Amino acid sequence: TLIINQELEKGDLYVRQLRARAPIINDPLLTNYINQIGNRLVKQAQTVRPPIHFYLISKNDINAFAYFAANVV
Repeated sequence: TLIINQELEKGDLYVRQLRARAPIINDPLLTNYINQIGNRLVKQAQTVRPPIHFYLISKNDINAFAYFAANVV
């Protein structure tokens, strides 16, 4: 089990690596849309604590995954 600081460090490192490798979409309309959907889902989850960070990347695959420190791609 990771302590919270370790999880935050791993999450920050992953996001930096993701930004360096993957084409993150910075469209305000799409970002707002995905945040609205994600936050509605988070409200329904009993064990999830905000803040959750959502990222869109430009890939043809349909997939999503979560990583440390509440990062969802």
